[in-house]
Amino acid sequence: MKTIFVSCGQYIQGSGLLNQVGDYVSAYGKKCFVIADEFVLKMVQAPLVLSMEKAGLETSIELFSGECCRDEITRLVTAAKISATDMVMAIGGGKALDAGKAVASELGKDSIIFPTIAATDSPTTSISVVYSADHLYEGVLKFKRNPSLVFVDSEIIAKAPPRFLVSGMGDALATKYEAQACFQSTAKNIKGGHCTLAGLNLANLTYDVIREHGVSAKLSAEHGLVTPALEKVIEANILLSGLGWENCGVAVAHGFHGAITAILRSHVAYHGEKVAFGVLVQMVMEGRPTSELLDLLNFYREIGLPTNLSKLGVDHMTPEEISTVAAKMCLPASHAHNMPFPISEKMVADAIRMADEIGMKAVG
Repeated sequence: MKTIFVSCGQYIQGSGLLNQVGDYVSAYGKKCFVIADEFVLKMVQAPLVLSMEKAGLETSIELFSGECCRDEITRLVTAAKISATDMVMAIGGGKALDAGKAVASELGKDSIIFPTIAATDSPTTSISVVYSADHLYEGVLKFKRNPSLVFVDSEIIAKAPPRFLVSGMGDALATKYEAQACFQSTAKNIKGGHCTLAGLNLANLTYDVIREHGVSAKLSAEHGLVTPALEKVIEANILLSGLGWENCGVAVAHGFHGAITAILRSHVAYHGEKVAFGVLVQMVMEGRPTSELLDLLNFYREIGLPTNLSKLGVDHMTPEEISTVAAKMCLPASHAHNMPFPISEKMVADAIRMADEIGMKAVG
C-alpha cells in the first residue's frame, strides 16, 4: 500500500511580517506578479511595495475580480506573461489565493500564498476551487506542486472579522474526524496515496490545539490582539489542518458541506460553519457516545459555531430538502464514501435529523 505525504515548501507566520515580505520572496526571483482585490490592496500595498523595493524586487500588481473562474484565471495568466514574472503572489481570501495558485501552475512558476484571513485550510494545498462567472461551483483544479511559500502575518489576521477565524476553526476541527475515518477505511488522499502516520497525527494535533486555545483566540480576534493563543489557532487553521486533510482526506463533514449548498438559504453560512455541522452528522453516523457530541457542542456554543440547522440558516428543512442533501451526499463522487462502512441515503438523512435534534436540545 502506497503512502504519500505532501506539503508547501515553506510556511512562515508571525506578527508584522508584511514589512519583511521582500526578504523572504527574494529567494524565488527578481520579478513578482501580485494578485489582490481592491480592498486588500488598500491594507497592504504601501508596505508591500516598500518591502519589495528594499529587497531589490520588481513588483507588478493586478486587481483580482473577486471570482476564481476560468475567464479570470486566463486574464491573469495573460497579464502575468506580459510582466515576465518569476513568481506569482496571491494576497487575500480563499478565491484570490485559489486564482493565484492556478495562475502559477499554468505558468510553471513558484506560488507565494499570503492569506489575510484564517477561514479555511486551503492555502497550503495543491488545489483550487473554480466557479462560473455567475458564482456557481464548477469543480476543483489539482496541481502537481503545492505553494512554494505560505506567508502569514498574524497582525493582519487579528484585525479581520472574528467570524472568519471561528469558521476556520470549524473547518479545521473536522480534520481529525475525517482523517480518522479515511485512515480506517484506507481511502486515498488527493495525491492517490494513503494516509501517513505523520498526516494522521497532524490532523489529531489540529483538534487538540483548537480545543485548548480556541476560546482565547476568538477573544483575541474580537479585540484585534495578537496573542500566543491566536498564533496557535492560526497555525492550526491554516497549516496543521491543511497538511492533515490533504494527506489523509475528507469524509462526511465535507460531504455535508458540498451537499447542503443545494439549499440556497444555506449560502448565508461560511464554508467552515457548514463543515462544523457536518462533523456532528458524521459523529452520529459513527455512533459516537452522546457525551462526546455534547462536549463538542458546548465548545461550538462557546466560540460561535452552529449547533443546529437553524444556525446555518436552514431551519425548518422539509423532508424533501433533507432527502435532497442526503442523495447528494451519496453520489458516487461524494467524500462521504470515505467512511469505513457503506452509507445510504436513509442513514445520512437520519443522521442529519438526529444531529439537529441533539444540537437543539443540548444548547439551543
